[in-house]
Amino acid sequence: MDSAIIIRNWTEDSQLNLSQMELKSLPELPEELAILGCSGNALEHLPERLPRGLTYINCSNNHLAELPQNLPPELVILVCMNNNIRVLPANLPDSISDIYFTGNLLTHLPSRLPTQLMLLHVANNNLSALLCIVTGK
Repeated sequence: MDSAIIIRNWTEDSQLNLSQMELKSLPELPEELAILGCSGNALEHLPERLPRGLTYINCSNNHLAELPQNLPPELVILVCMNNNIRVLPANLPDSISDIYFTGNLLTHLPSRLPTQLMLLHVANNNLSALLCIVTGK
């Protein structure tokens, strides 16, 4: 990948937009990155080690079959629509408030969802049952 592409898409407010670039893999990501857009590529996987400070990831419209098992601990919004993901990681960070997984191949949800979860979009998957989620709020 041409490093000029990365520099052009890097912003001073810790955002990196690598969307619609026909990427098959992601370059090494800056540790101070907070927002990552990489939708509309040909990605088959995300790096196992993502920057710890990431709060937003949009990896929609790729060819992802799974997500890294250890997502960043400060992640708030996870957008992975229209991929081939069959299973959500069992240890999603509690900081996640919004999960968008419409148009994947999910067959079930993890037994434990993030404590901060407010929105869960899982339409157009292969779910056979949903958990009854009750909160004390």
